[in-house]
Amino acid sequence: FKTELETFGIVYQINELEELEIVEVVPESAADKTNKINEGDILLGIEVNNKINYVVNFNSFQDFDEYIGSLTSNDSVFFHLLKKNSTKLKVPIKKEKSINTMANYTAGVLENNNIGYLKLQS
Repeated sequence: FKTELETFGIVYQINELEELEIVEVVPESAADKTNKINEGDILLGIEVNNKINYVVNFNSFQDFDEYIGSLTSNDSVFFHLLKKNSTKLKVPIKKEKSINTMANYTAGVLENNNIGYLKLQS
């Protein structure tokens, strides 16, 4: 089935250090087009309309996931990242409409109210 949605084009999860790690950048997505967001980057916060919301300030991964899902292409968004070489980077990004970009992914509650994403074969 085809679905159209607005997405940044990243897949993220909580790593062993309890950081929000980008584990996949979807090809041809908004994140991919920045040429600055990579697998292994740590998402420290999201700046929306000049207000930074740090990941550590959310009560749960689910709260963060709902927050990022509520953003639209009309929002002025910057990702605050920690790169693998320990440098911090602020990257402007806008959600883009895509068809089936994330259709091969499904979300489910794993444990402790954490959401995980599984890539499904189409």
